[in-house]
Formats: sequence, C-alpha cells, structure tokens
Amino acid sequence: MRSFKDHKENTWDVHLTMGKVELIESRLKIDLLNMGDEKFLLPLFEDDRMLVALFWSLCEDQAKDKSIDEKGFGHLFDGPTLELCATILMEELVNFFRGSKKEMTATLLAKTESLLSQKYKSAEERIAGLSLEEIEKQQGNLA
Repeated sequence: MRSFKDHKENTWDVHLTMGKVELIESRLKIDLLNMGDEKFLLPLFEDDRMLVALFWSLCEDQAKDKSIDEKGFGHLFDGPTLELCATILMEELVNFFRGSKKEMTATLLAKTESLLSQKYKSAEERIAGLSLEEIEKQQGNLA
C-alpha cells in the first residue's frame, strides 16, 4: 500500500486489490489482469483524465469519508500529484501480481515508460525544429 498527498495536502491510501481491479474493469473497461503489451498501458499514462478516474475508483470510499465528490476529487490533482500517482500506479500493479506475472508486469511497465519517453522526446525535437513562421502558421490553422 502506498500513500500520496494531493495539492491541498489531503492524504490518500492506495492499495490495489482484486475488488478494486474488478471495479476498475466495470467502470473504465480496463482489464488490469490481462495486460498484453506496452500499448495496453499507454492510455493510463497519457490520459490524465483516465488516471484520475482510475484513482477515483481506488480512493472513492476515502473521498466520501472526506465529503469529496468525484468532480471535487479531480480538482485535487495538479501536475506533481498526477506524476506521483502514475508512479504509484506502476508500483501497485507490480506488487499486485505474483511470481512470473509480477516480473512480466515490471518489464511491461518499463517498456511503457520507455515508449512514452521516446514519443515525447520525438515530439519535443519536432517542435524545437519549427521556425517561428511555421508555428504561427500552424496556430493560425488551429484558430
């Protein structure tokens, strides 16, 4: 079990159990028991809304005890909190499994982190290579 504090200093305990895995599957349609490859986990680590929704499933009882609803819960997640929660989720996933599946999950998570790092580095390099005129033109196309 891990704990974290949100940006308002509320403390939350996170512990992945079979009941929570089933709740996440029914609510979010994410089957944590049958992770196939690194692309399976990408939405959890790329989509902050998905990550907060997953943590709502993990912390809902605690939130209700604190009179915090789902929308209010989301307001407690800033950048540093999201970063910490992504790390906690990885650790909880690894610790949830036994034996070889535990090792496979650790490897899968490492590959997912590597894939994300490469993806963002490539995007950063592409942006850095743009001229001001190209950026202005692209922003004009978005308006």
